[in-house]
Amino acid sequence: METIATPGLEALIARAEQALSEEEPWNALVGFLGATLEAQLTDPSLTIVRAAPERVLPRTEELTTTLGALAGRLLDCTRIGRRRTWRARLAGPAAAHVRDRFRRQHPRR
Repeated sequence: METIATPGLEALIARAEQALSEEEPWNALVGFLGATLEAQLTDPSLTIVRAAPERVLPRTEELTTTLGALAGRLLDCTRIGRRRTWRARLAGPAAAHVRDRFRRQHPRR
């Protein structure tokens, strides 16, 4: 089963690497997750190999470890990107307007 899953794992790794090079982290993650879902639906060996508690072939172990690490990096980029986006929004002139409005509506007592 691991031999059958190898091309699919390699394709997912390539897709994850492509996603990491994209400008917008959220779109990259969504695209990668969509590709992962499509791959699992069309190649059942991927789900079986990824869910197995251990691997028989060293190459499969390497591929699944790499794929897991890349997926983790994508999630991290999404979290970091979201924080940066919100910080940028909170620091701009529109944010000052929102803060002032909030303070007028909710005065301290």
